[in-house]
Amino acid sequence: MSNWVPQLDKHVEIFPFNKTEYLVQHKELGYQVNINHNTFLILQLVDGHRTTEDIQQIFNKENHIQLSTDFIYDLLYRQLGQFGMIIREGSHIKHRKRASHLGLSFIFIPSKILDRITPFIAFLFGPRFFYLVLGTLTVGVLTMIILNFQVIKYWLEYMKLNTLNLLLSIILFQAGNLFHELGHAGALRKFGLKSGGIGFGFYLLTPALFTDVSEAWKLDKKDRIIVNLGGIYFEMLLSGMFLLFYFYKQNISFLVIPCVLAIRTLINLNPFIKLDGYWILSDATNMPNLQNNARIVFRTKLKELFKLNFSFSTRKEVWLFFYALLNLLVVVAFMASVFINDPYLIVKFPLHLIDLIVNFNAFEGGIFKSILIPLTFWYLLIRFIVGYLRQVVREKHIRK
Repeated sequence: MSNWVPQLDKHVEIFPFNKTEYLVQHKELGYQVNINHNTFLILQLVDGHRTTEDIQQIFNKENHIQLSTDFIYDLLYRQLGQFGMIIREGSHIKHRKRASHLGLSFIFIPSKILDRITPFIAFLFGPRFFYLVLGTLTVGVLTMIILNFQVIKYWLEYMKLNTLNLLLSIILFQAGNLFHELGHAGALRKFGLKSGGIGFGFYLLTPALFTDVSEAWKLDKKDRIIVNLGGIYFEMLLSGMFLLFYFYKQNISFLVIPCVLAIRTLINLNPFIKLDGYWILSDATNMPNLQNNARIVFRTKLKELFKLNFSFSTRKEVWLFFYALLNLLVVVAFMASVFINDPYLIVKFPLHLIDLIVNFNAFEGGIFKSILIPLTFWYLLIRFIVGYLRQVVREKHIRK
């Protein structure tokens, strides 16, 4: 191992992520790996000529740290090599799937088409203009919803769910989704980078659109946050347009649509699932892989607690532990309140859903109570079960 000569793949780029960390990106395979400063210094010594022993000796001498040759080998060939960062003869590294948290994902609007559209909307994302418009529209939309809350609530609860209304709702919902993703792509273009396209996939059994903005990792924190908020920003612009239609036509439908978009925005700001709020929090705290790291810390600290050896070594551990704990408490509290309020509806919902599909035109119940709330309950339950099974399989694989 000491005579091995490591070589960085030609598609690898390294750039700063924050004051103490760097990001190693494989542009061809699509992997990004977060590394600390010492690992960065080691990679700086990889020139295709030095052996692992040469790298170890130079690094130890320059940094007054005693690392073994085996450690250097393991870091380069096993930890970074598994992502194709270091060339390993005879190994085949699969391309990383776009949006790895999505299943069955594919791009349906390629980057070439977005490259023609985004230059015309990039001007909307200048930081001062962006936050001013986003703040103004958010306050305006929320004010209109509060002032007309009872009217909107009545309309949503007693709207007849016929085929035409459902079709229109689906079209508007997907148009809003597309507008949302276009906002992410436009924000990325503002900072001189290009999106990898807009795609479709399934996130924990739920259909979803996504934008490949992996290039955003090259930006600093404040610009990444604007890219993450770009979708919500465009939804607020869309809400503002519908409010103008409402003032002109006085049609309650044009008031309900901004309300639905606002609800979607609140859901998107949820920091506990991989939607916009999660990525905003991850960037704001400079913590990539926030969810996975929080789960690891949470499980580790629980094991320590049972062994009566519970303590935190860093502020980062404290933050990650309480992030994971709050995530668990919020989900449990919601599911418990829903189940206690109407257990019959929750238990019978799968059968109720089948009956709704079969006798669609005869449905007369409220959409929120009869469909959205129990659907959210089952979504969270399935998400928990799927996540747990994935973790069990992953741990078994690691043991092997």
